Amino acid sequence: MTKEDIIRMAREAGLHRQQHNLMSNPVQYRFSYDGYEENLERFATLVEDAEAKRIHNEGMQLIESGYAEEGIAKLAQAKNMKSDSAELRKDWLIERQKYVDQEIRTARDLLSKKQWVNSMVHFQNVLKIEAENVAAIQGVQELAASQKAEAKLDEAIRKIGSFDYEGAGKLVHEVLLGNPAQARALELQSKLDEIARRELAAKPTLRLNGGKPVSLQFKDANLRMVMDALSKAASVNIVFDKDVRNDLKVTIFVRDVPVEEAIDLILMQTQTAKKVLSNNTILIYPNSETKAHAYEELKVRRFELVNADPKQVLTMVKNITKTKDVFIDEKTNALTVRDTPDVIRLIEKMIGAMDQPESEVMLEIDVMEIARKRLQQLGIDLPTSFGVSTSGMTLAAFRAATAANVNVPGLSITATAQKTDSDINDLATPRIRVRNKEKAKFLVGDRLPIISTAAVPNTNSATPIYNTNIQYVYFFFNFYV
Repeated sequence: MTKEDIIRMAREAGLHRQQHNLMSNPVQYRFSYDGYEENLERFATLVEDAEAKRIHNEGMQLIESGYAEEGIAKLAQAKNMKSDSAELRKDWLIERQKYVDQEIRTARDLLSKKQWVNSMVHFQNVLKIEAENVAAIQGVQELAASQKAEAKLDEAIRKIGSFDYEGAGKLVHEVLLGNPAQARALELQSKLDEIARRELAAKPTLRLNGGKPVSLQFKDANLRMVMDALSKAASVNIVFDKDVRNDLKVTIFVRDVPVEEAIDLILMQTQTAKKVLSNNTILIYPNSETKAHAYEELKVRRFELVNADPKQVLTMVKNITKTKDVFIDEKTNALTVRDTPDVIRLIEKMIGAMDQPESEVMLEIDVMEIARKRLQQLGIDLPTSFGVSTSGMTLAAFRAATAANVNVPGLSITATAQKTDSDINDLATPRIRVRNKEKAKFLVGDRLPIISTAAVPNTNSATPIYNTNIQYVYFFFNFYV
């Protein structure tokens, strides 16, 4: 029952009583309305307070019994009945936040276990009582993204089964862009890396002289002469880069060593390197950065960044891997690298560790103006004056007047039971989302009129002229987080 209903019913009862008393004794009874409406308002306020407290207690009992959702609805009903009660609002906010936190934790736990339906139920429970809850909205979005990610990973597994490793890699990469910590995607990425390593190991290797060892004894011999002898002994084809110097000398004394080991020992002395072209053919070139990039197999890879700053990623890649072929596309927030497969894999791991979302915190703030004023008035209001009157008569008649000729006005006695309670005035209830290591600021205030009056002397009269000016000024508080 609302306050308005109480006032309406009491007013109807009072009118019926007035009509009954006037009909029964119209001369002696005089119905007085002194303070009637005011007392009726006070009485309705007391009844409404009691009703709000009863509903609030029912809500707390329901929450204690495990019916949190129904109990919070009762607390909200009581809070709405007495919107100026700080206590009722405080209990409603605290119990609602407890329920929301518990439901969010349960929903996320179920989400991690891939129980999509049950997780969605708990997120929806939160949205029923707080439609704009950011954590619940994000949870629903993450749930949908997780379902899409699982579908992509299932497709990636099918592509791996059909030997489409490139297509599977693209799908896994898309999932890791959305969630770099996705366990299943990381597992599939490791599997694809292992496949890539096996393919790399399957490249041409030297199989010379049936695997028989060789013996070499040379002192200050020309590199080309030594390699010519080794070519004849091991049946290996040797090709020299045009920049290999002709005056390189070799000193080597080895007995019964594998052919490839002997070649590596010679190359180590002369600061040269080799590239295996086939099972019995090698290319020898100067061991310099330029020649290494020219002869090693290079790949181009584009990394799309979600959270990391591309300039910081570029600095990290250059300092750690020393690669030079790097390009930043600031429009798409992407990084393109050209280097060897091993370096590309290293860069991929570094970017995966660096491209992580910043942590955030959501603050729900209630800014209130508190002006507490309580007034209690209990007791009986007695009249403070009394008077008599007579009808018009002569002085002689007045001297002979009796009590029957004196009129006494009606007396009014009022019983008062008043209690007013004015607790709070909500100024703002903002929600602030702050990222890690960043500051947030918001203003709370209003535009209020300032009235000023100035007296100006009047040349035509002694009365001055008053000029009134109204200026609107902003009054606000700054809040920093």
